[in-house]
Amino acid sequence: MVEGLARLTLPQGDGSLRVVEGAPAGICDLCHEEYLSVETSRQIDQLLTSSPSRRQLISVWEFPRGSVRD
Repeated sequence: MVEGLARLTLPQGDGSLRVVEGAPAGICDLCHEEYLSVETSRQIDQLLTSSPSRRQLISVWEFPRGSVRD
């Protein structure tokens, strides 16, 4: 496990997407899974109650269903 910074994408029920950049996280050396501390999670919850640092337009591609066969 190494310390690093994570980018979190948080889909919302209304179809919007929230992104948190630069969150301190433990990152697994093998699989690169990101782990947040309880304190970081609390700070993110608080952060999301404020206005975003910036707004960006994003492009989304939906993978076609049934296009890959096992």
